[in-house]
Amino acid sequence: MALTCRARLRAIRRIAGQQPSPDRRQAGSYRVGVRDSGLPADGGGGGVRAITATPALGRAVIRLQPDAAMLPPPSPWGPVMPVLANARPGVRLLRRPWVIAGLLAALGVASTLHLHLDERLLHALRQAVGAVASADRGVALADYRAELEARPVASVSGNLSGLAWDADRDQLWAVVNNPETLLALSPEGETLARYPLDGFTDVEAVAYLGDDRLLLVEERSQKLVVVPVPTAEAPLRAEAAVFSLALGLAGNAGLEGADYDAAGDRLFLVKEHSPRQLLEVAGLRRSLTTGATAITLTDRSAWLDDHDMARDLSSVHHDAASDHLLLLSDESRLMMELDAEGRLVSYRSLWGGFAGLADRVPQAEGLTLDDQGRLYLVSEPNLFYRFVRED
Repeated sequence: MALTCRARLRAIRRIAGQQPSPDRRQAGSYRVGVRDSGLPADGGGGGVRAITATPALGRAVIRLQPDAAMLPPPSPWGPVMPVLANARPGVRLLRRPWVIAGLLAALGVASTLHLHLDERLLHALRQAVGAVASADRGVALADYRAELEARPVASVSGNLSGLAWDADRDQLWAVVNNPETLLALSPEGETLARYPLDGFTDVEAVAYLGDDRLLLVEERSQKLVVVPVPTAEAPLRAEAAVFSLALGLAGNAGLEGADYDAAGDRLFLVKEHSPRQLLEVAGLRRSLTTGATAITLTDRSAWLDDHDMARDLSSVHHDAASDHLLLLSDESRLMMELDAEGRLVSYRSLWGGFAGLADRVPQAEGLTLDDQGRLYLVSEPNLFYRFVRED
């Protein structure tokens, strides 16, 4: 007569002289069969092996093996659980579905905070229902793909920062903030000329003002220095018009980007973080030509309040065709387009796999558009990118 399950367990424990190790058990019902124990085998077991008692190094080892016919229904976590069953106690917590669900939820929250996926999803939904200005009337960053990627600027070893398009010469201007240098670049990222900046400190941005004038921005001192476009490869001295902005102590989180709207005589500036700021300086050209101080400063930072997907700001560009602004975020690896009212129109991620990029842009520092709509970007240490719009 076959023993009951509990009777057989008691018998095996007597033979083995010890209790089964709890970490050898699995939840569920068991048919108990005995092998090499001298007890009767299960008449209906048909080769069932649920408990085996074998001496090992002077003591019995108890092993439990469930009968598949009496196990509970398979769990959706089935493929994972056999691996976790033999793991260490801390890892075996992962056998519990609620633990795995909690970890996935935590990962989702972390991704949302880092990439601001919630804001991007909301923008996509608003765009789908027509609540966002049409990208056809703007730059439409989502349509841009990388044409040149991570091309090293041969004459630069590091600290490449700031970028501006010069339509009068069909070339780009860039700056290096240490040692302070002005660069003339071709649309392919080749160095055309180098101009050491004498008397400048921590130059982070450059803007072309037209009329053969450049504006250079010093981050820590918050100075705006207007210089003539150089005609010979010689040191460029800080002896021209200087404007200072009293924005308080900024340190290495000061002015990072600049661009000029020639039609509206407006200079746009961005402060990196702590806090992020978007500033509009009007009347710059009028002050340069008349000598009168007629500059007004408007803080447009309220436009950024609804756009937390950009954790910092490293550059700004004004698109004359649409009157839209492009903002660049290094930490978020993101470009954003705002319309003339500060509303988000489009954006483009700079992570690998997006915009035709094979790899992420490591530290984006400057962006600009040329008169053909090509978008240029520079990244530290010395990388050059060019994007084109695919209609």
